[in-house]
Amino acid sequence: MIRIKTIGGFSKQGKRDNNEDYVLFKEKYNPDSRFIILCDGMGGHGHGEVASQTVADTVFEYLKSLRKEEYDSQDLQDAVNVAQSTLTAVNTFDDKKSMGTTLIVAVINKMNILVGHIGDSRCYLFDENGLKKFRTKDHSKVAEAIDAEILTEEEAFDNSHKNLLTRCVMAGKT
Repeated sequence: MIRIKTIGGFSKQGKRDNNEDYVLFKEKYNPDSRFIILCDGMGGHGHGEVASQTVADTVFEYLKSLRKEEYDSQDLQDAVNVAQSTLTAVNTFDDKKSMGTTLIVAVINKMNILVGHIGDSRCYLFDENGLKKFRTKDHSKVAEAIDAEILTEEEAFDNSHKNLLTRCVMAGKT
């Protein structure tokens, strides 16, 4: 059985004027603490801080409303679908580019952890010695170039296209 000792999160503002990160979790033996969600609004698109909070809150509330003992991948997909529809509904800003965000959601079941992600925000799993055991794979042009052996990990680190996403949660898109 998986036991949670603590859940923590942090955000560090990048080069933009506002922070578009949104981390959501509940602590202290709350049954809702089974969900850990991180969204990062897409820079260059309108109102990323609204997009990230809208998607995170919607995914959280949807999963919480299911009140299940065990969640599965279809539950995560359904939560994303609802969040995307909600994001489209709140995208009333008159901007050239629709609101969008990345998404990481981790659901702690009784015997496993289910991780879903869209975009280039990452989820890691480390062992008790701090060694990386797992990392989600970015949905980006640069990650595709690494997979195709066009770029190495080192070359990708400073590549000017490293933030071009191939998947995201965006208003008006499915």
